Amino acid sequence: MSFFRLAARAALLAPLLLAAPVAQAGVGDLLVAPTRIVLNGSRGTEIVLNNIGDDVATYRISVELRRMTPDGMLHDVTDPNAEEKLAESMIFYAPRRVTLAPREPQTIRISARAPKDLPDGEYRVHLLFRAVPPPTPVQAPQDVKGIAFALTPIYGVTIPVITRFGNLEAKAGISNVKLTKAEGSPPSALS
Repeated sequence: MSFFRLAARAALLAPLLLAAPVAQAGVGDLLVAPTRIVLNGSRGTEIVLNNIGDDVATYRISVELRRMTPDGMLHDVTDPNAEEKLAESMIFYAPRRVTLAPREPQTIRISARAPKDLPDGEYRVHLLFRAVPPPTPVQAPQDVKGIAFALTPIYGVTIPVITRFGNLEAKAGISNVKLTKAEGSPPSALS
């Protein structure tokens, strides 16, 4: 490959490498851009997946629910409330599974559709891109007596998907301001 071709490819991939986290997966490396999606219901958007590894890799895409704690930590939701179920049902995306050759990008389309009479608000879910390890035959170790285990780590990347519907503008102000003297306070120039 010529220097100019290599430089051109590097220039095209540089913005993606700087904009998104890389998940090191045992079946390849995944680059996801953008790393946060905000939808308003009027139109969808696209997410670009790129296999920057040297092997063919398969990824499954799914919606996950997570709750943020007051200290900013995210926890998986095992028992979703009505608002979380509603947020999950509004998200539409395709494809749900992709197999990428080395250095191959793939576009995922995502949109949100609000049900009738949806209350104004912001609804959140996470999109998970999880590596699917290729099927490999299990080979028993020759010198093991008893039980043997083979562990295959499965990596994934999640990004937040925020959907906003309705009037979400707010105004703040102060009205009816009064100055009162507290009991036992020293005299001032205002009295």
